[in-house]
Amino acid sequence: MSASYISPNSELPATGFLILLVCLAFVGVTFTLLCVFERERWRMYAVLGVIASVLILFAAFLLIGTGTVQSGGTLTPCPTALQGIQLEPVPGKDLPGGIAECRDISQRNAVFAGVATVLGVGIAVGGILSRQRCARSAVSR
Repeated sequence: MSASYISPNSELPATGFLILLVCLAFVGVTFTLLCVFERERWRMYAVLGVIASVLILFAAFLLIGTGTVQSGGTLTPCPTALQGIQLEPVPGKDLPGGIAECRDISQRNAVFAGVATVLGVGIAVGGILSRQRCARSAVSR
């Protein structure tokens, strides 16, 4: 820990990656079952499953972080996005330039990762709803 900023020790990074893992498992199981039960449209569900999985993997990549940021000719190591959003200056001091930039990048990456995860899970839920809608229309015929 540096003398100019505080990096809280929390369970947020582990919890965030666990949530991504659960979302990825949900998407994988959902589209595997949709491909098995909807044999006529399995290609569409396979493509949607790949898109949803890539979105969630992209979110995980964003949460890993940028690695380093160049600030004033020096390389500043950055924590993961979920650790970086928690960086706070020591009372009475400002964050160093590189650390402030890491925090800004972490906040942006956390927002984009959240959007990508919601989109991935939304595609899976949309696939389930479309199957139910198609099943109801087939029964009513």
